[in-house]
Amino acid sequence: MLNKNSFIRYLLSFRSALAALFLAVLVTKPAPLKAEIQTEPVRKTHQQSVVGNAASDIAQEPQPPQPIMVEVRELKGNVVYGPSGQPVTLGQRLQAGGGELITGDNSSVRLFINDHIGSVEVSEKTRLTIKTLSNGNTSFFVSVGKVRLSVGKTSNDLYSGNQPLQGSEKSLLAQSRSGRTYPLSIETPAGIAGVQGTSFGVNVGPDGKTGISTLQGSVAALAKGQVVLVNPGQYVVISPGDAPTPVQKTPPRAKFNSLHVRRVSGNAVRVVGQVDPLDLVFINGRAIETEPDGRFSTLVERPLSRRLKFVIRGPEVRETFYELAVN
Repeated sequence: MLNKNSFIRYLLSFRSALAALFLAVLVTKPAPLKAEIQTEPVRKTHQQSVVGNAASDIAQEPQPPQPIMVEVRELKGNVVYGPSGQPVTLGQRLQAGGGELITGDNSSVRLFINDHIGSVEVSEKTRLTIKTLSNGNTSFFVSVGKVRLSVGKTSNDLYSGNQPLQGSEKSLLAQSRSGRTYPLSIETPAGIAGVQGTSFGVNVGPDGKTGISTLQGSVAALAKGQVVLVNPGQYVVISPGDAPTPVQKTPPRAKFNSLHVRRVSGNAVRVVGQVDPLDLVFINGRAIETEPDGRFSTLVERPLSRRLKFVIRGPEVRETFYELAVN
């Protein structure tokens, strides 16, 4: 049996052992836990990098091209569109193959073509059809009247010079032999015009005779295998079946070079005259056919007012009005 002193020494020894054990637990740091704490941020950083790369890949994905559209931006008077001849409205979008756009007396419309291609100003008494509307080719057909085009310099190339000509050889094609492409083409009964970075006007007479005058840039006219380059301030004329005329300087104003009016019967008047070859002539609102050199001769009905009203209209911005009394 333990005496009192031995028992006390035993208790002190046991107490010291417990204290030492408790101290060892407090100061010891488990290595596995430390490793987990150090490696966890590494795993997070890797995950964030993967997500960041995926977002970057998505951002760099190429966007599909915007569809080409034609929108009515400015409108004056009576302008109808489509097979049923519905009036057009501001902001209306017109479709290829949707029918003919027709402007009435004292009426006009400005069409905007997106993707920086340009705009088309359609004057009164004009008939225009949207033939194609795509990234590969945007084209309009003008059967009669006057349009003025402003084509952007930054637009995509939409008309390929390597494509075969469609239709009759009696055509005007605004492109050079270099095969340069153009964003927009205007077709007339005498051919096709297409340019880039250019402002130019097109007149189409009742018989399909086409006058082209360039304001800015250049247009290359092709007909019957001959190419004529039209620079600013110049014009050419193409009659159906003929080659382009030599370039000439655009006259400063639209005018009669000659005019003779005589009464041939009670209600009929013979009008004979000449204008510059590129200009259109209207008598009392009716378009008159002119020869390649601008001469014309026509019978018109004498109005009750006994006054004839003439309009001479150039393909760009020249326009002159005359009024003449007839007995």
